[in-house]
Amino acid sequence: MATDTTFEMTAKIDVTRTVKKCKDESISFYAYSILNLTESINEILNLRYAHR
Repeated sequence: MATDTTFEMTAKIDVTRTVKKCKDESISFYAYSILNLTESINEILNLRYAHR
């Protein structure tokens, strides 16, 4: 029987500079933040998502 593994974390972060950068460069805040969060998480070997 397989069990699902999950990891959750909540943190307050200041995104003021990121929002300004996205507005100045006319890019999506959502896309920019997802890209950066994914890249940061993938730097930690144990948090990488493995595709099989």
